[in-house]
Amino acid sequence: HRAAAESWMAQGFPSEAIHHALAAGDALMLRDILLNHAWSLFNHSELSLLEESLKALPWDSLLENPQLVLLQAWLMQSQHRYGEVNTLLARAEHEIKDIREDTMHAEFNALRAQVAINDGNPDEAERLAKLALEELPPGWFYSRIVATSVLGEVLHCKGELTRSLALMQQTEQMARQHDVWHYALWSLIQQSEILFAQGFLQTAWETQEKAFQLINEQHLEQLPMHEFLVRIRAQLLWAWARLDEAEASARSGIEVLSSYQPQQQLQCLAMLIQCSLARGDLDNARSQLNRLENLLGNGKYHSDWISNANKVRVIYWQMTGDKAAAANWLRHTAKPEFANNHFLQGQWRNIARAQILLGEFEPAEIVLEELNENARSLRLMSDLNRNLLLLNQLYWQAGRKSDAQRVLLDALKLANRTGFISHFVIEGEAMAQQLRQLIQLNTLPELEQHRAQRILREINQHHRHKFAHFDENFVERLLNHPEVPELIRTSP
Repeated sequence: HRAAAESWMAQGFPSEAIHHALAAGDALMLRDILLNHAWSLFNHSELSLLEESLKALPWDSLLENPQLVLLQAWLMQSQHRYGEVNTLLARAEHEIKDIREDTMHAEFNALRAQVAINDGNPDEAERLAKLALEELPPGWFYSRIVATSVLGEVLHCKGELTRSLALMQQTEQMARQHDVWHYALWSLIQQSEILFAQGFLQTAWETQEKAFQLINEQHLEQLPMHEFLVRIRAQLLWAWARLDEAEASARSGIEVLSSYQPQQQLQCLAMLIQCSLARGDLDNARSQLNRLENLLGNGKYHSDWISNANKVRVIYWQMTGDKAAAANWLRHTAKPEFANNHFLQGQWRNIARAQILLGEFEPAEIVLEELNENARSLRLMSDLNRNLLLLNQLYWQAGRKSDAQRVLLDALKLANRTGFISHFVIEGEAMAQQLRQLIQLNTLPELEQHRAQRILREINQHHRHKFAHFDENFVERLLNHPEVPELIRTSP
């Protein structure tokens, strides 16, 4: 095995060499191969092989080669094992001599910054990333890429989308230049999310195409990040009412995560429910919601995961008129103090939707007005589009018909840019009534007229039978009438 390992190394096939070094049980040889080739294997996503190799090395061997400690920590991070990363780094820093003055320390900080942002702690992430960039020598490109990416993500969380986009484009350039493929992919996914939030859905689509191309070229299919990409692709397809494709995309995300904890599938499951809701398929939505609520109760999630999951619950309650569930949820849900990014906008929209369902129009209006002010100043155009549709529901339910029409016209106009369709469709019969009136008035500009007709077709196709409400007293009298044939009495 040792000879085979040396021969594979000589031919430039480190992963084959590792297999033989493992089989030979030769820790020194394994260490040497890893020191020379581990990062390129990591960048090409040979994750399970690396994990097996690092487990075969004694801890002292890792301490003598802090690069390998760093590599092990990166492996944990790429598998979402955030808690273990900080424990490992703290233990290593404690035991490695002279790490404080070392560039190694800056590299540890870059990784800690990545863990902090993943853990929903942007302030700490920003502090660590800036520290790392100050301490890193120019040539240490890997950690520079990481720290730049983290700063981009921090700005994304702060709603500073234009600056964030620029940093993510810079990250992509650096990552491509140095073959750090998973960061190139990550930066493309982030760019797509930002463009979506800004309302540039077509550009977001094109950015996703570049990301899919990168996955194919570099064989990154097994990265958990692949799920993130197919999920945001599903969101885009959903917005454009391409529901079959959106559903297929969300299912492929669940497939990517099949070997991970079921909790990781929460987001894709929420997306599948969103597809059922847009189709008006409430039975399907209900059985999927049971699974979603079960996962919610059995895991600890990032706040934007929770608000995404809550979104489909609240829409379902709206469609079924379940005020008790909405009131109960409203009592216990988080009410964030800011709404300065699109994640927090989403949670406040959930709250407003529940309030509208419960007839609490005044507080809902205050929430939505503030969301709109933030969305306008941060240029969160997709959020603005969604907020206007909720305001429309609020005014319509409250009998303020001219206000309802005004914001609906704004929403239709904005949809020329975002391409939104399903966001209108889920509002069901109330939306259909208003669109019919607008189409009859014949005053809509051509693009808006076209979109209104398309939305109406979708509602008619999916939601008509859901909104056929009978007068229950009439049904009662009918069933008790002696002349009614037995067939009608027993039909559902």
